[in-house]
Amino acid sequence: EKQSNDIWGGEEVPECEFPSDDLDERIVPEYEIIFKQKVTSEDIFFGMSNKNPSTACCEDLVAKINLPETKYADVNLNVTDTFLDCQTPKYKLGMHFPHCVESKNGKAQWDSDKGLLTVTVPLRREYDFLDVHSQ
Repeated sequence: EKQSNDIWGGEEVPECEFPSDDLDERIVPEYEIIFKQKVTSEDIFFGMSNKNPSTACCEDLVAKINLPETKYADVNLNVTDTFLDCQTPKYKLGMHFPHCVESKNGKAQWDSDKGLLTVTVPLRREYDFLDVHSQ
């Protein structure tokens, strides 16, 4: 809460979940962020839902993190509504999401053959009540 002499309130200061550590020599793994959209045949053939290919119409954010030569037991993953923290003995990734997500409803999947961690989290859709896609 904001005190009388504070410049900013607590909600105005961004979280810093991942302090930088110049002495940490772990590698930042290769990763990609994909926006996922749930479409039906009505969307594809009739265009009835006013969805378009933009990220504004996507429901999920998918982060694919390449962690070769890593075991599932060595992966430490922490996801908040604004940040993803993935650490292993060899790799370290800390990234802010481009949009707020619903971290409590997310899921992670490990592919041991590929050394690939796939994290899927629903996007927080705060302004869906504004129908900006129909214009």
